[in-house]
Amino acid sequence: MKKIRIAQIGIGHDHAANIWESLGRNKDRFDIVGWYAPAEEKARFADRLGAYARFPELTLEEAVGDGVDAVAVETEEVSLTRFALAAVRAGKHIHMDKPGGLSPDDFERVAATAKAGKTVFHLGYMYRYNPVIADVVARAGRGEFGEIYSVEAQMNCWHPPEKRQWLQTFPGGMMFYLGCHLVDLVLQLSLIHI
Repeated sequence: MKKIRIAQIGIGHDHAANIWESLGRNKDRFDIVGWYAPAEEKARFADRLGAYARFPELTLEEAVGDGVDAVAVETEEVSLTRFALAAVRAGKHIHMDKPGGLSPDDFERVAATAKAGKTVFHLGYMYRYNPVIADVVARAGRGEFGEIYSVEAQMNCWHPPEKRQWLQTFPGGMMFYLGCHLVDLVLQLSLIHI
């Protein structure tokens, strides 16, 4: 199997280093070309740069250039769709971390461009791949829970005051940031009976 030549754009998303490490652990599938981070992320998250030190730092043009098959977009949430759009316009398959950006129109533009270019557009909703969640969705699909007409869900964690203040910059706050995982799961369950 041919390895996927992949680059990462961004270090500012909370999961950026985890995605990078995961790519590195899957050497049989991925050939890491390098990484690019916007200047503002390099300045704000300088403490994260060590994870990327043994790989080439790229320009944005190189990260979406001819030597790359796919791009993992792991910028801060406010920049996700901007860089994802640059990658799909360059004909690259993308993994874009969640949520799908601040603007539904920007998200739709990324999705439409990927579809038109016949490139993969993968969103980083981690619970989709959790074995327990996958089992619940499969069991619901087989009708083991009967007709699902209501879902009650909760996602809870502790954040320091700085993180809670940062969350206020987003429309929807915590719902935007983590509630999107629950919306994703509820939508999966709702699509079963359509």
